[in-house]
Amino acid sequence: MKKVLFTLILSLALQSCDWIKSLGPEETFFCKINGQKFRPEKDVGWGGSGSLEASWNKDDETLFIYSRNSPQVITLILFFDSKKPSKKEFNLFPDSLSSKGYYLHDGRYSIPFPENMISQSGKAAITKVDGYYISGTFEFVCKDSTNNKEYRITEGEFNKLSYY
Repeated sequence: MKKVLFTLILSLALQSCDWIKSLGPEETFFCKINGQKFRPEKDVGWGGSGSLEASWNKDDETLFIYSRNSPQVITLILFFDSKKPSKKEFNLFPDSLSSKGYYLHDGRYSIPFPENMISQSGKAAITKVDGYYISGTFEFVCKDSTNNKEYRITEGEFNKLSYY
């Protein structure tokens, strides 16, 4: 009887994704691209831009989040209507007035961003603001018009990411 009860409790506990997730360290940035795990590469230093950066533009009330694992790059541009980041939900669409997600699969980074790799649909949320640290979630879909391939960015999260 003890074995049956123990097995039942263990199986119920293991079914809880939140419980399993709580066992490991919280990642600063993570997502899946078409089901494949994506994390920023470790910083190599030496004066270049880092592989994970967040910055707040107070004049435009815009938060930029950039993550690179060469040759892949994910960027979020989130528009606020306040003088500092706060809890908020965003729709990610390609029009000029909306917040956006960008995915570059081959590392070619140019401004303006290639239109074909802008989020066609998606959402993002700032779930926690603690001083100069933010946490949130995101997911979006974009399509490469050169090869018609669709990219699904899912299970995106950032935790205690410094934006200062």
